[in-house]
Amino acid sequence: MKTKVFRTMFFFGILIYFVSGFLIYITGYDISYESFVVDENEIVYLCKSNEIDVYNGDSYLYSIDVSEYRGFNFIAYNNNVLIQRGGNYYSVNEKGVETPITSEEFNSVMEANKIALNSQTRYTTQETSYKMKNKYLKTKIVDESDNRVIYELDNKHLYIKLGYYGCTAIATALILYAVAKADKKDLFNRTR
Repeated sequence: MKTKVFRTMFFFGILIYFVSGFLIYITGYDISYESFVVDENEIVYLCKSNEIDVYNGDSYLYSIDVSEYRGFNFIAYNNNVLIQRGGNYYSVNEKGVETPITSEEFNSVMEANKIALNSQTRYTTQETSYKMKNKYLKTKIVDESDNRVIYELDNKHLYIKLGYYGCTAIATALILYAVAKADKKDLFNRTR
């Protein structure tokens, strides 16, 4: 009887992992942003694994699908996202229309605006430097010259993150407890 309870806890923990991961997948929410850029109008472009979300302050504007561009650099200029992947360069507008550009065009925009791709958490332009901060699971983009927040993760996304991490913690605790307390031979043996 005791092993049956632990077996149930073990498989319930695994089920929680899959359900929480599936909910994140179907809702389209990624847990965190990988990198960001800021254009000349302080429009923020936040890169997730498969798309770039565009915000004006805390207001969501649109998303650009970049699922085919794995491993790329990007900058934002003139309401377009300029993407460099390997030796190929593209300009993608807000509707997702892609136009090939030359490396000279890409580099001239970077040089003219003194854009530096420092790291995933810092972005420098001619006027200022921006930094991505993650404090208590809440992503912020801050203008480093005056510590002004130009983007902050909204509460809806924060609650989704907390729910996912909470489910993961509960599932991990259930699985570890079941494995630690159960007879290992009987835990996976369904004939008893």
